[in-house]
Amino acid sequence: MGPERLTSSAWRCQFIESSPPELAGFCACGPSHDSQEPSPGAWEVYHLHVAPNLRGQGIGDQLFAAAVERGAGAGYRALTLWVIALNAANRRFYARQGMRTDGAEQIRPLGGGPAVAEVRYRLDLPAAS
Repeated sequence: MGPERLTSSAWRCQFIESSPPELAGFCACGPSHDSQEPSPGAWEVYHLHVAPNLRGQGIGDQLFAAAVERGAGAGYRALTLWVIALNAANRRFYARQGMRTDGAEQIRPLGGGPAVAEVRYRLDLPAAS
C-alpha cells in the first residue's frame, strides 16, 4: 500500500490514540475495490489494526462500529472485508461483529512472502436514516 492510497479521497480512516499518546489502532475503509464483489455499492474494510498490547480493550469494536456507521451513512448496503483463512482470532472477531463468510475465496501474495488464502466476510448494513 502506497502513501497515495492513504490520502485518497475515497478512503476513510479512523484512528484511536491511547494514553500516553500512541497509535492504539486504525481502520481504513471505503468503497469496495473487490473485483469479485457481486453487489455494486459495497463498503469495504481495507485494514483494521489494533496494537497487540492493547487488544481485548474494545478498541477493535469501536473501529469496526465506525466503519459500519460510515458505510451506512454513505448509503452502502453491505460491508465486506477479506481475512486470512488461517487467522482464527480475526475470524472470531469478525463473527462477533455479526459478519459471516459469503463463500468467496482468493489466494493473494502477502508482502514479499508467500501467497495466503483469504476468505471474504459480509455484513448487511442498516439503511441510512
